[in-house]
Amino acid sequence: KPAAAAAARTKPAVANQDMVLGVVEEHHHVLKYYARAAKAGAMPVGGNATILHLDSHADMGVPLAYNKALAPDVERYSAINDFMVMAAHVGVAEHLVFVEPPWSNQFRCCSYEGSATFTFLVGVDAAGKIQVAPTGATARGPERTRFGHIFWRDGEQRVIFAPETLRDARPFRVTVINE
Repeated sequence: KPAAAAAARTKPAVANQDMVLGVVEEHHHVLKYYARAAKAGAMPVGGNATILHLDSHADMGVPLAYNKALAPDVERYSAINDFMVMAAHVGVAEHLVFVEPPWSNQFRCCSYEGSATFTFLVGVDAAGKIQVAPTGATARGPERTRFGHIFWRDGEQRVIFAPETLRDARPFRVTVINE
C-alpha cells in the first residue's frame, strides 16, 4: 500500500494529453498556435515557457506595438523576423534559447565568446513603440550597446537604456548557444 500511495503522488497532473502540431510556412505564423495553447492552459503563460529556436537567424527584430495579449490575430502584428520578441511581449515565453550556427554572427558579434545568457525587458515606450531594454549584468556589460542590430524595426534601433520608462514591460532572457 505505501508503494501505491507513492506512485499516486508521482503521477503527472495531466495524463494522455494530445500534442498539437502546427506546421507553418513563415515563422511568425506559429504565434497563433502559442496563443491558442496558452488560452487552453496547455502551456504556461506569464513568463514560464521557454522557446527553443533552431535557425540561421535570431528572428528577434522588434514587432509593432500590440497590447491585446494572446488575441487570435497576434501574428498580424508580427513579421517573420520578429516573432520571438512578440512571444515575449505578449507573455507566451520568458526564456528564448537561440542555437546560433557557426556561420551566423547575430549574437556572437556582441563581444563574447561561447554561449551566454542576456536579460532584457520588453515593453512599450511613450510613443507607442515596442522597445527592448537590457537589464542586470547585460545592461552593464560591454555588449550593451551592440544589440541595436538585433533589436530593430524599420531601420530604427529599438534598444533603450531606461527600462523604467516602459509600460506593459515583461522580463525575458535570451540564451545563445553557439559552441
